Amino acid sequence: LSFGSRDGGETWQLMLQALPSSQAVPRVQFVSQNDGFAACETKLCVTHDGAQTWQQIETPFSFDASQGNYVVQFDFVDASTGWAIVEGAAGEILFVKTADGGRTWTDLKPTLGF
Repeated sequence: LSFGSRDGGETWQLMLQALPSSQAVPRVQFVSQNDGFAACETKLCVTHDGAQTWQQIETPFSFDASQGNYVVQFDFVDASTGWAIVEGAAGEILFVKTADGGRTWTDLKPTLGF
């Protein structure tokens, strides 16, 4: 079952659409009352209506650790901007950023300043 709140958690209602996930602890993050992101199966899912509906977004990497080139961790600060740590198929670590809600990602290639 999935529940959602439209009043900041004062009351909760049964949601009509549940997230597809095989993870024991689903990775879900809300950045506002309406906007949220979740790892669902191998895809990134997004909602802009307070979890009433979810859409899957195609990304160049998986959100499932059993596959190579997968997202280890992700963090969004608003409905557009987010970062992720990706482990590549050969074990390399990438730090990537999105500015369009997860549709496209840029490898940031961070360097140390010393």
